[in-house]
Amino acid sequence: MLSQSPILVIMQGVAAWNHWRHLQASASNAPQLREALLIRAELPKINLSYVDGCISNFSGANLVDANLSQALFYTANLSQTRLDDARLHGVDMREANLRDASLMRVQAQDSNFAMADLHGSTLREGTFTNSNFCEASLTNVDGCMARLNQCNLSHANLQKSLFYTADLEQTNLRHANLAAADFREANLTQAILEDINGSNTSFARAILDRAILTGALLKGANFTTANLKLTILNRANLSNAYVKNAILTEASLVEANLCRAQLQNSNMAKTDCRNAILSGANLENVNLEGADLSGANLSKAKLRGCSLKNTNLSHVDLRSTALDSVDLSHAILTDASLPKGYALTPAQKNNSFQTFHVEAA
Repeated sequence: MLSQSPILVIMQGVAAWNHWRHLQASASNAPQLREALLIRAELPKINLSYVDGCISNFSGANLVDANLSQALFYTANLSQTRLDDARLHGVDMREANLRDASLMRVQAQDSNFAMADLHGSTLREGTFTNSNFCEASLTNVDGCMARLNQCNLSHANLQKSLFYTADLEQTNLRHANLAAADFREANLTQAILEDINGSNTSFARAILDRAILTGALLKGANFTTANLKLTILNRANLSNAYVKNAILTEASLVEANLCRAQLQNSNMAKTDCRNAILSGANLENVNLEGADLSGANLSKAKLRGCSLKNTNLSHVDLRSTALDSVDLSHAILTDASLPKGYALTPAQKNNSFQTFHVEAA
């Protein structure tokens, strides 16, 4: 039985194959299925662990609840394959074709999907902790409730993908394309999102505390009610972004572009917004107490009800900014340019170390 050709055994069905594998002495005797043609094969619960299936074709096959742990499927064709509830621990699927495949609830920790094509596939509720998706195509993927924490998704394409409530804690998404993707309520705590394309992407109610988004393109992105505490957004482009009711306490937005961003009712206490562009931004009822806005551009920004108490506004040009209903108590206004007729409070006037440029009414 052990001397039989693996392809002849697998053609006899799952029971014959699994019995044959059980009789093998160890994983070192793993069978070769290289270039095997098993299109639309019915192989549920089959044991393909440690198998060498490079360049094989399992397209449309039924591999539900199968065991592919430590298997090698480099450049294999698994398009439209059903892998629901399969075990993929340590599987090597580099450059594999998994287009429109179903991988619901799979266990795929420490797996390698680098440069794989997963367009339109379903990863819903799957576990991919510590797996490699570098340069993989994940466009139009359904990854709802999937666990992708500590994964490498650098340079991956996730355009128009769905990762609602997914876990991407400490995941590397550097240079990834997330344009028009859905990350609502996702966990991106301490994730690395440097230089990503997140234009028109939804991060509504997502957790991004301590995440790194330096240089990220986030034009028109939605961060409504998101948690961005201690997040680094230096030089990020958030123009026309929706950041309403968000938590940005102690975040870093140095030289960030928030032109015409909607930030109403957000908490930006103690944020570092030095040299940030906030022209035309809506900051109504925003808490900016203790923030550093030195050198920032606030021209035509809406500040009604905004708290700038103890805020550093050094060198800020506020001449075209309406300051009615704005709390500027104890604000640092060194070399700031104020609107025509703006009345300084006694406390501000008594700060002799400050210099004001107030235009005549």
